[in-house]
Formats: sequence, C-alpha cells, structure tokens
Amino acid sequence: MRNSDKPKSFFPKEQARSVAHRLKSLNGQLKALITALETGEAPESVHHQFISCEKALKASKNELYEEVYRRILAAKISELKSKCPGDCGQQNTIDAFLTGFPNLSNESLLEKIKETDLLDDEVSKYLKKTEPET
Repeated sequence: MRNSDKPKSFFPKEQARSVAHRLKSLNGQLKALITALETGEAPESVHHQFISCEKALKASKNELYEEVYRRILAAKISELKSKCPGDCGQQNTIDAFLTGFPNLSNESLLEKIKETDLLDDEVSKYLKKTEPET
C-alpha cells in the first residue's frame, strides 16, 4: 500500500501519541496491580495501586476529550464555516456550533462530531446542487 493509499487517521497524530503513551503507562500500573493482588500484598498497597490506576485512567480520558475530540470538532466546525458561503441553508446551525463550542461538555463532544458530519453532508449537497453546470 502506498502512502497516498493509506486512510487518513481520525486522530491528530501528536495528541494520539500522547494519549497512547498515557495508556501504556496505565497498562504497566494495571500489571503491577494484578501482581499485587495475585501475590497477596497488603490491602493498603493494593488500595494505593487502585487509586493510581483510577487517576491515570481519568487523566487519559480527559486528555482524549480535551486535546483530541475537542480539536477534531473545532477543525470540523472551522471547515464547515469556510465551506458554507453564507447562504448554504445551514449557516445558522454552523454559527450555533461556533458560539456553543466553548461551553460543550466532554460527554457531548462525540455526538457533536457526528452532527458536524451530517451537517457537512447537507452543505456538500447544497453546494453540488447550486454548482453552475459546465
């Protein structure tokens, strides 16, 4: 497969690497927790391992949402804004995405990404329909 034939990654490369690195570290912490349980370490030690794993997982999730999903959504909104000539029939929806973006909860990001994909389809249909025939 040539480089040009490879599908484009959904995740921004640098941010994906960072989250993957966090998860690899978490994997090591989980292995240590499993070993602690299997070898019968003191309950307090196991408890601290659990807390450490929980914190690492939460940090990974936060980074995924804040640094990856939020950036993906921002790029999609920006692309839609530049794609819509101002009379594409979706400009109000795009503007609503723009104004609401800073206040979106992490839990809503994935749904908003899906919505922008659907909106992009609508804008593309509109642009194709209004394209002058040659």
